[in-house]
Amino acid sequence: MQIKNPMTAADIIRRLKPAATTILFFSLFFSIFTIPVRAEDKVDVKGFLSVDKRFLVPKSHTPIIDFYNNLQVEARAKPAERVSALASLDVRYYDFPRPTNNLESLQEINTPAPAEFSLWEGYIDINGFLFKDLDLRVGKQRIAWGTADKLNQTDNLNPDDYSDPLDFGRKFPSTAFLATYYIKDWQLIGAWVPTIRPALLPTSGFNLEALMPSNFSQLPGNITFIPGNIKTEYPSFTFPHSMGALKVKGQLLNTDFSVSYFHGYDDTPLPAQVSITNLTPAEVSADVTLKLPDIDVIGFDLAGELFTVGFWAEGAALFPGEEIQVAVQAEDTNLQPLIDALLPEEGIVALKDQPYFKYTVGGDYTFKNGIYLNCQYMHGFFTEAGVDNLGNYFIGRAERKFLHDKIKPSFSGGLATMALTSRKRFEDTLTYFLVPEIQYLGIDNLEVTLGYFAIAGKKGTIFGSMTDQDQIYLKAKLSF
Repeated sequence: MQIKNPMTAADIIRRLKPAATTILFFSLFFSIFTIPVRAEDKVDVKGFLSVDKRFLVPKSHTPIIDFYNNLQVEARAKPAERVSALASLDVRYYDFPRPTNNLESLQEINTPAPAEFSLWEGYIDINGFLFKDLDLRVGKQRIAWGTADKLNQTDNLNPDDYSDPLDFGRKFPSTAFLATYYIKDWQLIGAWVPTIRPALLPTSGFNLEALMPSNFSQLPGNITFIPGNIKTEYPSFTFPHSMGALKVKGQLLNTDFSVSYFHGYDDTPLPAQVSITNLTPAEVSADVTLKLPDIDVIGFDLAGELFTVGFWAEGAALFPGEEIQVAVQAEDTNLQPLIDALLPEEGIVALKDQPYFKYTVGGDYTFKNGIYLNCQYMHGFFTEAGVDNLGNYFIGRAERKFLHDKIKPSFSGGLATMALTSRKRFEDTLTYFLVPEIQYLGIDNLEVTLGYFAIAGKKGTIFGSMTDQDQIYLKAKLSF
């Protein structure tokens, strides 16, 4: 039997490339912590494995959502008295096979069930750098600022991670330089992030229209927008376009508080140019160019406890560096007069050159019967920018453990609307979600979670773009 297309050396190398990349990644990760150290030194290794299965719940059937499972391994070493290092490997692997068009692709191990490898964090800590009260952290790191429960308005140094659309407030680390100077009970913190990248969007459950300015949907008629090619313009990777921040942190009257300043870019891109490729009475097809807005942010946060009730507040005044006017053009110049007639007279502005204010307030309390309650109000979601584009979000969670803390049912919910003072706009943009959930915690370091995410309402807020994402989820997470 003859093979018409025998494998060449290049084919063999191509097939070995994914495996070789994986081997190299693991080798570099573990080689850092296999360097001989003194007997009194210690290397701590920990991590978790999370298996996540989700089932979409439309009216007639329940397809499995192609969501990733997650393995994360972290190792920390202290080779010297004032120096330590941490590195963590993040692996996200999928169960769904990717479409294949030929037999040869079935011979590649990563094709049926792809995996994504990344260095999650990797940094060096130096205590007493130059001065005894100055600490320095250099490398890829998570710099978490703010006191609210996940809904942080001052947490701008790391990009948002929307890969799980049901987990609000997730971030992923950035390469940065972080210096902390201690003055008695006060801290002066400075951070510099030399590179910029946008937020990580999910593969499902997110609509591009959620990034479009509010007046984009005000075009005449019931016109459906169909995006074609989408690209993002990045600032040049030069020092003037890097990001930096300063923060003063302390305590007053048993309340933690901080004041901060950030100069950089919003990680959620906004449309800067729309190129119409096709136009019908019912549809507009277009290519979209997105841009990362440059901003300055003055922020504050505080957190404390009053009569056993925990409370927090966090706000940010944002100052756009420029106005972003959406340039709408037609590939066919003959269509341009028709498009100009459809557009609002003032044009479409994705971001006005006006300051705007976003904030979060909330509190939590544990009742004597063991019920824990957490409530928050957020004005301006992470993806929202501009004085006219900020929504209102009420989010709460109640939970209680039973059977010697082995079973923990909980109930979360929230509603969102673009207006609180206008009844019509309140009703036209009202969206709400409910998340009943039950966790089994009967085995040490193991969490098994069964839950249901239901959402309904009108489009207009970020939640409104997810109204077709009702789902059942089953998770198992083992920490080690």
